[in-house]
Amino acid sequence: MLVERLGRADLSRSDNLELISLWEEVWPQAGGSVEEKLADAERKTEAAAEQKGDLSERIHRLHVEGRLVAVCRTFLREIQYVDTGENTSVLALASVCTKPVERGNGFGRRVVEDAFRRLEDEGIGLSLFQTGVPDFYRKMGCRTVSNRFLNSFADNPEATPWWDDWAVIYPAEANWREAPVDLRGAGY
Repeated sequence: MLVERLGRADLSRSDNLELISLWEEVWPQAGGSVEEKLADAERKTEAAAEQKGDLSERIHRLHVEGRLVAVCRTFLREIQYVDTGENTSVLALASVCTKPVERGNGFGRRVVEDAFRRLEDEGIGLSLFQTGVPDFYRKMGCRTVSNRFLNSFADNPEATPWWDDWAVIYPAEANWREAPVDLRGAGY
């Protein structure tokens, strides 16, 4: 059971549908129809194939006996410390989920470990993301941070771009300043 790490351009229509189906199973309340989400995913795949858009995005997926059981996404994101204007690139971790009937088997951990390997593989300093399950990530060497986060590109830039309760970095010992942070885009 190896975790596959694929670029957006590597995904077929059936790959995109498989990912969307799992995300729908885990987060059924997410907006839009499956058809709309598939069309959006195919636009992103086409743009990546044409070398437009975010070429840093990777899908980390794990199949067991031919079934997708766990997945997450990573991509590079440039953030800014508001007090100094210093920009830094972080690895964003998003859309982490395991098929509900497969939880507790370590599959989610395996895809996240592969995602974190991108830090060393690509010389990225740290990963920044949000979560509703901080204990899962603490066990993997992460820590929560208490910065004020904003999004200068939003209609209401001072509103937090996160919807989960905790912001997290990996690794825990990474160089991180407790200062206001502009995500410079929507939460993920």
